[in-house]
Amino acid sequence: MKRFLLFLISAFVALVGLTGCGRESGAPEAPGETAAVEPAGSVEVVLWHNQTLRNAEVLEQIAQSFTSAVPEVRIKLEYSGNYGQIYQKVMANIQAGSLPDMVVAYESMVSEYARANVVTSLDNYVADPDHGLSATDLADIFPAFLDTNRYPHFDNKMLSFPFCKSDLMMYCNMDMLNEAGIESPPRTWTEFVAACRAVKAKLGLPGYALSIDASTVNGMIYSRRGRVYDPVTNKALYDSPESLAVFKTIEQLFAEKIAYHVAPGSYDDVRDLASGRTAMILRTSATRPFVYRDVAGRFRLEMAMIPQVDPGNPVTVLFGPNICVFKTSPERQLASWRFLKSFASAEVTSIWAARTGYLPVRQSAAKTEILQRFFSTEPINRRAFDALPYARPEPNVFGWQEVRALVERAETTVVTGLKSAQEAVEELAAKADHALAEARET
Repeated sequence: MKRFLLFLISAFVALVGLTGCGRESGAPEAPGETAAVEPAGSVEVVLWHNQTLRNAEVLEQIAQSFTSAVPEVRIKLEYSGNYGQIYQKVMANIQAGSLPDMVVAYESMVSEYARANVVTSLDNYVADPDHGLSATDLADIFPAFLDTNRYPHFDNKMLSFPFCKSDLMMYCNMDMLNEAGIESPPRTWTEFVAACRAVKAKLGLPGYALSIDASTVNGMIYSRRGRVYDPVTNKALYDSPESLAVFKTIEQLFAEKIAYHVAPGSYDDVRDLASGRTAMILRTSATRPFVYRDVAGRFRLEMAMIPQVDPGNPVTVLFGPNICVFKTSPERQLASWRFLKSFASAEVTSIWAARTGYLPVRQSAAKTEILQRFFSTEPINRRAFDALPYARPEPNVFGWQEVRALVERAETTVVTGLKSAQEAVEELAAKADHALAEARET
């Protein structure tokens, strides 16, 4: 490992700088079922991923450096589309019996793969005396990253491992806000609505460009100290007072025409912020490099915690996929784990964070020279890292993949005026509960 880290760090210092990146674009096996064994000879493992452009280049460099230091393991990277396309591809290949060794996936997707009995539990690898993680290592990884990779419907086993992590943040054109009489990023939702009104009144432009997204809705609910799922009853909580308050805020913004929505799946809100068409957007912190690039110094950009009901006790949502390992052979499974472990080392996760805009998975990464230099380059580079202690993961239970689609449909009905906030949350709660119950019975 030491040889790998030295090789990787020197390679990155020589080949790349610290700025720029590409756009982000049945039950598992029981403990003891798979033993960690040394790979015999050379083992090639395949990872299906969704990284493009510079991010893909960085991932390839990390994989090549790992193989140079651990020559008995070759990592083959295969771009397989966006998250949804990868999910559909995996589900189709489960039926065909042709899966890679590893795949990038959100927790809701991993639950579906595990139901098909194709996912390897990582608990034995984590605890392995030769290739596992020490108690110090585990304590160093942000707790939310580990919690979200343990699945309650599968005896709380670790069925995936953190990969690309980020949190929901607010991006502001401070020149526009200042011109509208707003001195700092809104800290509460009341201030947020008031800022949107002020921008409209002073500049004649909507203050907020909304991108329809389930995780953003969940983050807004979290910020009001609400929850979206009750594990005891296996029910969604989208008809809660906190959820209703979120949908009412969205309803108000659109009724007053002080916000607008962009095409689903697009980055039009990012472009509109950069071009001065709107003053604020809510996006994953992984969007920061693209916003920063598109703004190109034309105005003062700020990134802050999303508005809160209680700014003194903030909460945001944790974004980002993990990697799960499929059942193949003991040799290939261990080889996959060794790569995941190295990827999560302080040095490598620091390089990944500095080069891509994602967040490091270890707390100690903030002390590395790489991230110290990165944080000192621009003040906003550290904002998302500082918000990590307040980031809460989303549910990782059966049926949540469908629930996410229902949330986005409900949000769409409100922004288009087809339903009131009250009607939307009532229908959403009922449909989400049905989806969760049906998923458990299947």
